Amino acid sequence: MKVNTDGVLLPAWVAPHFVQGHETTMEIFPYILDAGSGTGVISLIMAQRCQALYKNFRIEAIDVDKESYMESSYNFSVSKWSGNLTARHISLQQMALERESLGLFDMVLSNPPYFTNSLKAPCERRTIARHNTTLPLAELLESSFLLLKNGGVLAVILPSQEGEELISLVNDNNMFSVQRICKVRTVVGKDPKRYMMELRKVGAGSIPKEPPPAVCHQLVMQQSGGIKYTGEYVNLVKDYYLKEFEVASD
Repeated sequence: MKVNTDGVLLPAWVAPHFVQGHETTMEIFPYILDAGSGTGVISLIMAQRCQALYKNFRIEAIDVDKESYMESSYNFSVSKWSGNLTARHISLQQMALERESLGLFDMVLSNPPYFTNSLKAPCERRTIARHNTTLPLAELLESSFLLLKNGGVLAVILPSQEGEELISLVNDNNMFSVQRICKVRTVVGKDPKRYMMELRKVGAGSIPKEPPPAVCHQLVMQQSGGIKYTGEYVNLVKDYYLKEFEVASD
């Protein structure tokens, strides 16, 4: 499957919360899960970022689609981080059942399937990738909660409607608190198309009973339609693309 913008935006935007409070981040060894890996682009970008921060790190990438698992496995094998990346053909729900043998993660990242009440795509792989029949939002929260350390972070990117639904689910349970939200607009003046969110797992002593309000900001990709992008967007993603971006003048 092709690399999409969502798969680049999320790992480029997410903050490595598991290093906060440590003077020497190189001594930390993060353990990260990429849930719904597709081609493996989220894992590869996270590996690129982690390489600059840590002596070592480990990223597990999982997908229920066998061909996607095989794609990501191959992409990992030919990357410079092949020793840090592992691909598995398994669901997030099954992964949660195996958590005692795996250990707990510092971070779960997911660009999950998100369409709920829409027509299924003619291609079965595309249907699995885009519709939440295999990973409903409630199960994403529940499984991630089981797999994360106390204070660990679940980072997701979703269409705005599903983003609001996820916020409602978080507010209705005591598993996570919303830490950061980024509302992504493709063009100035248009409604947000995507929500990127960081949710922190609630655990004993990890966060206050009444966490501070979420930090909310927006990212605009283009001033207007066409081929030119905002400086903010280019600065966020330029290290993860081979192509050159044209930047719109202010």
